Amino acid sequence: MSFSSDTKKEIVEKREKAEHCRIAFLSGILSSAGYLKENSINIRIEKDYIQKYVERSLKDFLRIRFKDEENLSLDIFIRDGVISVSNPETVRKLITSLKLSCEDGRLVPNRVNFQKDCCKRAFFKAVFLAAGSVTDPEKGYHLEIAFADKEMAVFLCEILSRFEINFKIIQRRNEYIAYLKDSDDIVNCLSIVCASSAMMKYENVRIYKELVNSVNRGVNCDTANLNRIAVAAANEIDDIRLIESEKGLDSLPDSLREIADLRLENPYISLKELGELINPPIGKSGVNHRLRRIKLLADDIRNSKL
Repeated sequence: MSFSSDTKKEIVEKREKAEHCRIAFLSGILSSAGYLKENSINIRIEKDYIQKYVERSLKDFLRIRFKDEENLSLDIFIRDGVISVSNPETVRKLITSLKLSCEDGRLVPNRVNFQKDCCKRAFFKAVFLAAGSVTDPEKGYHLEIAFADKEMAVFLCEILSRFEINFKIIQRRNEYIAYLKDSDDIVNCLSIVCASSAMMKYENVRIYKELVNSVNRGVNCDTANLNRIAVAAANEIDDIRLIESEKGLDSLPDSLREIADLRLENPYISLKELGELINPPIGKSGVNHRLRRIKLLADDIRNSKL
């Protein structure tokens, strides 16, 4: 299983609850992977678990939206990797409800569906599931989404500019690729789609790489010792990030919250240097004691998920 597939599997565990977010999500799916042909909507998505997720999302949305109508025939099914909506009335209702417009078979989203930040997040989640991929951070930093036309790639860039994420666009054969190579932007994208596990892995690998690079630049440093510090610091940050994502750092006692904040702000320094930043300063053993308490709390969270 690839890192990209693991990320998408994590994303589909959370379903949109508010109707406006459902509309934004389905608008993203249909505009990035759907097309209109002979009064039917066809949605081509590669992974079967995403196909089933989208099929269920379509049926749930239509049943909720038109629950007062009798004998509503949805005619939504999956065949040969394509989700089809074949009932002309269902197609009409879906296009109308999502405020989509049709241009030469393409389904074009309406900006009115993306006024709220939560809706922008739902839209990005949809296009990433339908047409996106992200590289394992151990191999490199790269996230991309492929579109059939340049207008949709530009539209995505405009939607996500609210989150200060700067995509670049290139043409590759018959597709337009919106891509990122900056690790900060990629981490922000993973945060937007609530892929907390993938985000933590990215953070950990990135911090470890930065720490190792710092070691290599230090000509007068003891390489083995600094590598040990790098690995230890990465593990400490992993524990802190896990607590932050699951319970929030405000759940920690003041002494642990203080050391957690300092470690996140100073991932490269030793325990001794970390202790000197505390007011009043504490020794290396005192810092180590607090970080061990944080590790125990993080281990409790991990064990509760087994």
